[in-house]
Amino acid sequence: MFGGSAGWLIELCYRRMAHGRWINPGFLTGPCLPLYGSGVIVLYAVSSLPLAGIASRTARQGVIIAILAVALTLVEYLTGLVFTRVFHVKLWDYSRRPGNIDGIICPLFSAIWALVAAGYVLFLHPHLTAAVHWLAVN
Repeated sequence: MFGGSAGWLIELCYRRMAHGRWINPGFLTGPCLPLYGSGVIVLYAVSSLPLAGIASRTARQGVIIAILAVALTLVEYLTGLVFTRVFHVKLWDYSRRPGNIDGIICPLFSAIWALVAAGYVLFLHPHLTAAVHWLAVN
């Protein structure tokens, strides 16, 4: 829920700056974008992988960030495919961006997902796992 609401707020502000007016960024009524909520679940799940075969903590984090960059791009692509092919709605369009695939994903936004993944792994995940652990024991 937090990820979906935070994503909605980010998209809302971005669209306000880009278009000069308020535009609801989602297909739902209300402040939630399930795509971002799903992304947070992927971030948490992949970041929690032990990867015990990699001795260096830095190397483990690098591998996790790389996996997450691919996984988040895949989530974006699959979501875009479902909406364009099943619901006949195009929620975003990267067709003018170089290297795009079906106008759904592009290298620029894959790089942005990699930066988001790095920020999550390096700064947010340790705190989130501590909070989840605290909730589990209390």
